[in-house]
Amino acid sequence: MASRLFLCVFIVCAAFLSIRPAWSQAVSEPFLILGVDVDVTAASSNAAKDQAIADGQRQAFQRLIERLVPLKDRGKLPKADGTDYVADYSIENERSSKVRYIATLDVRFNGQAVRKLLKGAGIAMIEPISRPVVVVPVLRQSGQTVMAEDNNPWRAAWASHAKGGLLTVILPNAADLGGLDGDALASGDAASLSSLATRYHTAEVLEVTADLAGDGHKVEVSTKGVKGASLAIDLQSYAAKSGETVDQLMARVVRECVQTLEGQARQNAETASTAPIDALSVIVPVSGLEEWVGIRDRLSRIGLLRAWNLVSLTRSEAAVVLHLAGDVDKVKAAFLTAGLELQPGDGFWMLKPATAKR
Repeated sequence: MASRLFLCVFIVCAAFLSIRPAWSQAVSEPFLILGVDVDVTAASSNAAKDQAIADGQRQAFQRLIERLVPLKDRGKLPKADGTDYVADYSIENERSSKVRYIATLDVRFNGQAVRKLLKGAGIAMIEPISRPVVVVPVLRQSGQTVMAEDNNPWRAAWASHAKGGLLTVILPNAADLGGLDGDALASGDAASLSSLATRYHTAEVLEVTADLAGDGHKVEVSTKGVKGASLAIDLQSYAAKSGETVDQLMARVVRECVQTLEGQARQNAETASTAPIDALSVIVPVSGLEEWVGIRDRLSRIGLLRAWNLVSLTRSEAAVVLHLAGDVDKVKAAFLTAGLELQPGDGFWMLKPATAKR
């Protein structure tokens, strides 16, 4: 009776804990499109503004479809006016004259209405990527390297604009980086980056460095990632537009960086969705609720794990069925990046933390 009661409490507690956000940072927002630039000339300033906002919302809707709908399914989508699916929008960098209107729009769409549109067309929406992307923004200017939260406009730009749609972007704060060698981390030291991968149970850890010219008119962006990372940003240079401040330049660069990472993540997700699915029965030794919850959270961040089912749970072990996309070697490597070790046992597979002693 006591064991049965423990099991019930165990499952209820696990379900309760699963509704808590995994990180304190902002989560992905798949229906939010950032940074739509509009520039319209019309008979009057008001007419130009009205047309610009409508055009911007339609542009944003097109970007939303490109984000959420696999390329092979886009031909199924019926014609739709994107303005009908807008929940709200905000305007930045607004400028106007008697006949011209220039601005940047952030557009949020009604998720329920968009899902209904896609479902009606028989389209399976690409869901947000479960594994977070850890970004360490490093600013270099005039021979100085800045990583701290204060006096780092590059980090501030990521904090304000890194709502990556399909991605959850985590920016480690001073506490997260505690105990790490700041100089080594800033130089892309593999061991320092790997420690962040272990801390956040993801291989997607990127140091994103912005080299800002002394006059603030040009920025060069490069990335370094841990071994096994599937996302990266190629070396790119960006020049400030006329009248663009350093903060505005960096906000624009971050938007483009996030779009690049999101595109790669979407392509990876589409590839995984077409991979054959294999079911694997696994025993997970546990010492209690805390260890099981930790393992369960790590499972949710493995890209090649399409789904999993809890078969039974006792004080000492959990029996689960894993539904995997990919061959065993790739799957084992993916589990290791999440801090878990998948090994064959005597007639079954075993799953345990990679640091566990055997």
